Amino acid sequence: MAKEDKPNATAVNPQEALRKHIELIARGEHSDPFAVLGPHWTEHDGKRSLAIRVFRPNAAEVNVLWGKRAEAHRAIRIQPEGVFEAQIHASSLGKSQSEAVAPGAYRLQIRFSDGNVFDTYDPYAFPPVLTE
Repeated sequence: MAKEDKPNATAVNPQEALRKHIELIARGEHSDPFAVLGPHWTEHDGKRSLAIRVFRPNAAEVNVLWGKRAEAHRAIRIQPEGVFEAQIHASSLGKSQSEAVAPGAYRLQIRFSDGNVFDTYDPYAFPPVLTE
């Protein structure tokens, strides 16, 4: 990250640091969106869970469709410009805590205000292919 877009490293509140990262994503100024978007293991309600973050500025609703059964997990809008997050407890995924998530393990179902809905893979679930 460039020095000017790096949230304060001394921030004691991880939620505040995440909020700053998300604001940079929404403004298109974050130098490493893979660090914020896509699947990330976190603690939620005292349990290990998978946070899947999506940036879809014009979306009305986003669902994460997990596995072959496409079990739907609703993502909550956590930023007005279109950042959504689904928190899925590890126990409901059949994954051990912190186990790697395969890029095709889930799809995103995105609904727009005009009623159009489409399913797609999450580009941030795939590892980056370009290096420095």
